[in-house]
Amino acid sequence: ARLVRGELDRLLLAERQVGDFFVHRFSGSFAKEPMTLTEEVVARAGGLIIVEYTLEQGKRKQELRVTHDAATERVLRVREIRGGQEMAAKIEDFEAMLEKTAFFTDSNDKLLASENTTCLVSGEEVDCEKTSYSVAIGDKKATMSVTKSASVPGRDLSGEIVDKDGKVIYRAELVDMGRGTPSGVASAE
Repeated sequence: ARLVRGELDRLLLAERQVGDFFVHRFSGSFAKEPMTLTEEVVARAGGLIIVEYTLEQGKRKQELRVTHDAATERVLRVREIRGGQEMAAKIEDFEAMLEKTAFFTDSNDKLLASENTTCLVSGEEVDCEKTSYSVAIGDKKATMSVTKSASVPGRDLSGEIVDKDGKVIYRAELVDMGRGTPSGVASAE
């Protein structure tokens, strides 16, 4: 089972507009330091959409500008941004960036509970559903919980894997999001 990251870049690319952004934080014992992944639509042209992904961990920062086919979500081109300059990169570089934020369990054993609750999304209270599962990581048991909301389709609001002693192995949280064109940004559509 894969938690949270699998849905991160799937919020209907065809519906995203220039200026739409999402900020996710990843923490827990799976990583040496917490990470923040920001993704922002920076351009649209015809059936293409360009999303800038910035992964920050401690003092390290990686920026990739990724061109997607909006209809199929297929990655067509990846450019790395260093010191304000764009340079060629590979699709594998983008995949590796996303893999840093992912965590895999070895099995998802059973549904434990599902509850309706409310969550804060960009300061607004929305209806959510939190679902918990018994999972295995190697020979150790843990609990995985995932929180979703119809207000943010195609994207998990949070996910967490906690071992039997209460230690957080993996936590992913949507910490900010916004819609719309910021000033100074143009679109071809």
